[in-house]
Order: sequence, then C-alpha cells, then structure tokens
Amino acid sequence: MKELLYFLRGFLVGMCDLVPGISGGTMAFVLGIYERLLNVIKNFNFDFIFFLDKPRFRRGVRNLDLRFSIPFGLGGISAILLLSYLITFLLANYRTSTYAFFFGLVLSSLVLLGRHFKKATPTRATFMILGIIIGLLFSFLTFLVLPHTPIIVFISGLLPRVQCFFRVFQAHTFS
Repeated sequence: MKELLYFLRGFLVGMCDLVPGISGGTMAFVLGIYERLLNVIKNFNFDFIFFLDKPRFRRGVRNLDLRFSIPFGLGGISAILLLSYLITFLLANYRTSTYAFFFGLVLSSLVLLGRHFKKATPTRATFMILGIIIGLLFSFLTFLVLPHTPIIVFISGLLPRVQCFFRVFQAHTFS
C-alpha cells in the first residue's frame, strides 16, 4: 500500500516537472517527501555494486531506500510519458487555467512551508522576502528576449544549478 502512495507521489512530482516554471521539488515538499528524496539522491552511487561482500552491498542498497525510490521513480517516469502531450495541449489551449491550477499548488505550499518554521526570526523573514522578490524578478524576465550568445546559454544552464544549491542550503539551514 505504501508503494502505491510513493508511486502516486512520484506521478504528481513528474506532472509538476512537465509544467514550465513549476518545480517538482515544490510538490515533493508539499507531499512531505522532500527530505527523503534528497537523502536518496545524496546516497545514490554505484560503488556498492563493486563490493562483493554482503554487508557492504546490503548497506549500499539500504541507503538507496528502494522501497521508496523505485515506486517514486516509476511514478515520475509514468507521469512524464503519459502526460507530456496533455500538459502541452493544456498549455497551448488553456494556458491561464493550467497556470492558475499550478499556481494554486505553489501557494498551498507556502502554507505548508510556514508550518515548518519553528520560530519566526528577522533573518528568516529577510530570506523569505528576498526569495519572493527574486522569484518575481525572474518571472518577469520570461518575457525578455535575449540573443543566443554563448554567455546567455551558459547563464541559462547555470541558473537551475544555482536553484538546486539554494534548495539544499535551505533544507539544511531552515530545518
């Protein structure tokens, strides 16, 4: 039964990853699996395969949390394969409604995020306001037309990596 829930959560995260501007990580946070997912990603490597002795192999497999990661991964892959055409269709024909639905998901995650703060501090409030301002600035930059020069392509590829770094920093700082 738990595996089915992990599959459905992976499906929802995969669905969110299909929509431009919507983060699957946000959905993972809303679903309460963000830290577990980070731990699986952090522990993922193939070193354990090369250990022939059973204790190290078992420890490596246990670190992958296969009862969670396999159903979750299959759910995400299923969503991408099954819904990629549907999301494209919805964005092409019902753009405002589709974005409104996903924007509602993001807003609901703010409520859940607020529950995780143990104590409101000026530093946390500053980071929250700074994050909102930067998010709004980037959302307005989507209408900016830039030439496809090598530096623009480099910065475009770098931005998601910076976002990932800040998510990991946020998880360790604010938890």
